Amino acid sequence: AGATVGEAAVNLRSGTWTLTGGTGAAFYAAGGSATPARIGHTGGTLASNGYSVIVGQQNQWGDRDGDYYFGDAAGSSGALTGSGSLIVGNITAKMSGSGYRRTTYGTFTGHGTVGLTGTLRNNGYVIANGYGADRDLDLTAFTAVTNTIDNNEYKLSADNNFYYGKGGTGWFAVDGGRLVLPAISVAAGAGAYNWGENPADTDIDLVNSLRIAFTDVAAPGNLSASLLATDRGELARTAGNLLAVWDLSAAGLQFGTADIVFRYDDALATSLGLTETALRLYHLDGNAWVDVTSGVDLSKKQISAAGIGAFSLFAIGTDVVVIPEPASALILALAGVSLAGRRRRG
Repeated sequence: AGATVGEAAVNLRSGTWTLTGGTGAAFYAAGGSATPARIGHTGGTLASNGYSVIVGQQNQWGDRDGDYYFGDAAGSSGALTGSGSLIVGNITAKMSGSGYRRTTYGTFTGHGTVGLTGTLRNNGYVIANGYGADRDLDLTAFTAVTNTIDNNEYKLSADNNFYYGKGGTGWFAVDGGRLVLPAISVAAGAGAYNWGENPADTDIDLVNSLRIAFTDVAAPGNLSASLLATDRGELARTAGNLLAVWDLSAAGLQFGTADIVFRYDDALATSLGLTETALRLYHLDGNAWVDVTSGVDLSKKQISAAGIGAFSLFAIGTDVVVIPEPASALILALAGVSLAGRRRRG
């Protein structure tokens, strides 16, 4: 009934692993919190056969942590295929001898194309890692994206037991990585949509998720978004203190304006020495980063923009500007010299 990886490391480099078994069978990395299970998938195929791929499993014996490394620094990556789901941080039962339910530590990190077509459930950490090169973690084959545990959440469940989130969970892109989730179908009229968050949530909390509200969609279409590492090639001409960057685009979508809320990474802001009250939201308009900040909610760790009429790159940070191209910088310098000369002659 599937496979379990305990407190050990497993590497899948070639061949095909096919999950089989009865109802509820799953492949998961389950280890002790001090020694999480590690799966390295740099080649070969893991065929889900309709079963879930679970990274980090909580059960009646406690938290069983797991890490799934998809791809490596050399650029190799394997294949995850089939109609199964990917669950990062799973909850299955009450803790033994306790009244608490808790999410376990689960990470899925790397680059490559994940071909699973079920649901992507992220209660942990999904990280696009390019390992120093511009590489994508393509998760667009999933039919749905959701989460069942909120950050730092304490909630009473139906059986009167509490569960809670560990905090800081969400979506990340590092070292040249770009994280791409499925496009969102936007209907005509007014409506609000989440990227990287349970579609039913009206208040986003997963790190680097976003919520966008349209009031006047004239023609339905698709909204695509990706999360970029701040050292991506696309940002080579951007300077400043960058916290996160998203690339938003629309296909067939006609709308007036939209309001966007981003859940910023407060832990990263602290580590970079950035004051949360100083954070700004920027929109790349042509060759300039324009400050479009309409509000910063320090309690919810959210930053927002109102009345956005077009999509491109959005960035959170401070003092974010476009670095002029060498030719443009030379022209500006010569113009300054010329102006100074005219002033002296006058």
